[in-house]
Formats: sequence, C-alpha cells, structure tokens
Amino acid sequence: MAEKNIVIVVGGGRSLGREYLDEYLKDPDTLCIGVARNNIQDIEADNFISIPCDIGERASIDNFYEQLRELASDISDPLKITMVHAVGPFKFQGHPDHTKHAKPFDPKIYSLNTGSFMGLSKAITEVAKE
Repeated sequence: MAEKNIVIVVGGGRSLGREYLDEYLKDPDTLCIGVARNNIQDIEADNFISIPCDIGERASIDNFYEQLRELASDISDPLKITMVHAVGPFKFQGHPDHTKHAKPFDPKIYSLNTGSFMGLSKAITEVAKE
C-alpha cells in the first residue's frame, strides 16, 4: 500500500465517527480504518478498510489486534498514525448548563470509554513497534 498516513476511527459506523471517516476518506494518501461493532459495509473507497470490533469484549479486541498486525505487514512506514475514539454513549450528566440537576459521570460509561481507548491504543502501539 502506498498510503502515507493511517487513520483509525473507532466508532466509525455511526454519527460522529462516520463524520470523521468521511472527512479523512477525502485524502487518497490516507488509509482509513473504520472500527465498529459490526462490519461497515456502505463505504466503497480504495483507501478504506473495516475491522469489526466490540470494544467491550476482550476477545474482540484481541481479534482487532491480529487483523491490524496482518494489515501492518502490507504497509510500509507511514508518516503518521492517528486514532480517533468516537465511541459512545457519552453521558456527561455534570455539564455546567445543568448544574441544578448535575449528577456525577456514570462510572460504567466512563470505564467503557476510557478502558476501550486504552485497550485499542495498546494494540495499535504494539503493532507500530513491530
């Protein structure tokens, strides 16, 4: 592959993640990897690859890692690797506009979002080191 940059968009199947993918796909020198619970089938672009991954499941993250390793063998020295973590749900109950009814962040949602980012970024880092 001749791509100079790699962008991995986690949560690329919907909403915000899809908007990121659509924007990065405009650059033919960027390989865009869409990560979503289900395979993203409605993008037809030469610089796009979909990797299904349920970020709440360790086995699915391990599978993501293996697929990423296979891809890495076809990619020669990208200039930049970017990871966009557009995964929800985002429940920011403590938003300043709602101070009257503010509640703390939902710990389960917070844990899922931060934990999944750490798990996937660790896999990406390991592949980049190879």
